[in-house]
Amino acid sequence: DPIKGNVVFASALHGWGFTIPTLARSLFKSKTVPLKPPLLRQYLFGDFKYNAESGKVLIWKQSGGSGEPMFAEFALAPLWEIYEGVSQAAVSVGMKSELFTDSTMGNGTRQQKKSEHVKIEASTSGMELVISALQIGSTSPSVISPQPNNDAPLPKTPQELQLILSRLGAGSESSIVSAVLRRYRPLSDAILDAVCETGPSPAEATLNY
Repeated sequence: DPIKGNVVFASALHGWGFTIPTLARSLFKSKTVPLKPPLLRQYLFGDFKYNAESGKVLIWKQSGGSGEPMFAEFALAPLWEIYEGVSQAAVSVGMKSELFTDSTMGNGTRQQKKSEHVKIEASTSGMELVISALQIGSTSPSVISPQPNNDAPLPKTPQELQLILSRLGAGSESSIVSAVLRRYRPLSDAILDAVCETGPSPAEATLNY
């Protein structure tokens, strides 16, 4: 049951992952959805949508309803925008996108032949989608529970994102996706969170095992 935190949504290839409880804490911490995490997690995986104007959670209807379910809006859409933004940036500098196997990306942009000795930078066209998407649903501990000496704040400008990419040596399509998502939707932390949410306490484990 994803609501209980015993399901990790993840990509081992690019090193990202999250659980419903971590996503709920992130959305509450960022004030994207001002509902306490224990309540919010009940609505994040089901036929519910969030109305930002009224601040209410409503039933989402598949036929004739407007908007998207909360899981699609807050969990999947930001991930898709990061992939699409990096892919657009790759094509804009002359690379052939490796994230989209067909000749046309989701936005209708035609891919070009791959060029050597080029790299993607945070200011490259398309990367603005990445910066925007990072502001929603980041499950990094540095975002959910920031410390005074936080060394991993969310980048809000191309300059801030470029510092991260340069530090990690990321300039290709795949390396940027991995660098960004491993940092702000880390798989290792998602797995640890799932263990803490569902596993027995050390005292109970000692008695039972």
